Amino acid sequence: MIHKQGLYKYALLVLLLICSILLGVVVSLLAGQQPMDTQDFTMAAQNARKSVVGIEAKGKEVVRSGYYYDFFRNRFFRRDYREFVEDFENMGSGMIIDSTGYVLTSYHVVEAARDLTVSFSDGNRYAAEVVGLDSLSDLAVVRIADTTRRFQPVSFADSDRLRVGQWAFAMGNPFLNFFRNSDPTVTAGVVSALHRNFRSSSGAIYQNMIQTDAAINPGNSGGPLMDHNGRVIGVNAFIFTGSEESPQAGSIGIGFAIPANLAQRVAQELITHQERRKAYTGIVLYDVPAPGFYHEPGVYVQYADPLGPAAEAGIRMGDRITAVNNRRIHAPHDLTGILVPFFPGDTISISVVREGERRNFPVVLGTR
Repeated sequence: MIHKQGLYKYALLVLLLICSILLGVVVSLLAGQQPMDTQDFTMAAQNARKSVVGIEAKGKEVVRSGYYYDFFRNRFFRRDYREFVEDFENMGSGMIIDSTGYVLTSYHVVEAARDLTVSFSDGNRYAAEVVGLDSLSDLAVVRIADTTRRFQPVSFADSDRLRVGQWAFAMGNPFLNFFRNSDPTVTAGVVSALHRNFRSSSGAIYQNMIQTDAAINPGNSGGPLMDHNGRVIGVNAFIFTGSEESPQAGSIGIGFAIPANLAQRVAQELITHQERRKAYTGIVLYDVPAPGFYHEPGVYVQYADPLGPAAEAGIRMGDRITAVNNRRIHAPHDLTGILVPFFPGDTISISVVREGERRNFPVVLGTR
């Protein structure tokens, strides 16, 4: 009996020892995974360094001086402005999207450039040329001139699956013109909001923008906004600054990025067609309300191209369009903004009111 009790105690001790070992293994594994759930982006940023580049764009632009007065030309002291050509140099960021050297960046970084240089974190610098520009989405693709080299492209995440509050970090070269060092800067934050819409003074239309509190400063434009795994979720575009007088005042914690899904589609368009083909509906709109409809949103179809996509879908002149893809239309330019994320061949739903009856028409977008 005493012998059996000893065996039981021994077996119990062995069991407790095994449980302790297993518990230690589980704790170690959990501890090893923990950095993926925190804001530690060390490995992700390290892996992305080879794919994030600095961009130097040089060229000439027409600028306007302050007013001047020429007595012999203007006897009534009218203020006038003088235009002259001036050299410029833009500094921005970009990301490798193809191993052969295609680089995705911002339109406003390279729009008027005659001389482009792409700089890597290892110090290598390459001449580049513009492949295609899209002013509407503020995106551009350039290509490194040395086609014999192969480069490491970034990986993209599905930006439609983003959630407010998830971790994000921005990479770029905000100080390229100061340090002359193309090693990218990393700033961290969260996805603060989604589906932000803006229209810039330059005409660019930003739809479904990602808002983040990761610091995005001048020079970050065109660089990636990434998730904690180092996958691109957006293209850094612009910031709100602390000074209306000086757009270079720096970040105040509100930055915006173009969603990765849209950026990829635009990039493919620019690579394939060297331009962004605009989605075409074939209708001309006006917003003069008819009697009895002052309280209703909508614009009216002034003209419908008989061979255009909208007419082929059944939309007629005189129809009142109230929504596109369930987004209300209040003015003709609203349609332009809504169509920014869409491409020829995509299908949209146009809601109209005709003779008091509400109808929905699926329209396959075309191109001209």
